[in-house]
Amino acid sequence: MRNMTLALALCATLLAMAILSRNQRLVAAPATAPATTQAAVDGPPVNKFCAVEGGKNKVDPTVFVIYKGQKIGFCCEDCIKDFNKDPDKYVASMK
Repeated sequence: MRNMTLALALCATLLAMAILSRNQRLVAAPATAPATTQAAVDGPPVNKFCAVEGGKNKVDPTVFVIYKGQKIGFCCEDCIKDFNKDPDKYVASMK
């Protein structure tokens, strides 16, 4: 009986941790905030491959920023941080 009680307590603790972890991710600010304050551009990004990673890393249509009136796409949200450090460098390499 004691083992069953401990197992149930462990399961409840793990479930609570999973729920709290999920809620923290939902509350975090979106990583797709525009690099500039210009109005959003409709349609797909101007690039087919990630502006930071390039190569065969295709753009995720939900991960983008608006930079100088252009919708720039990325393969993942982490690339936006790198892009925001020096956007002109990455835009120049896309051409």
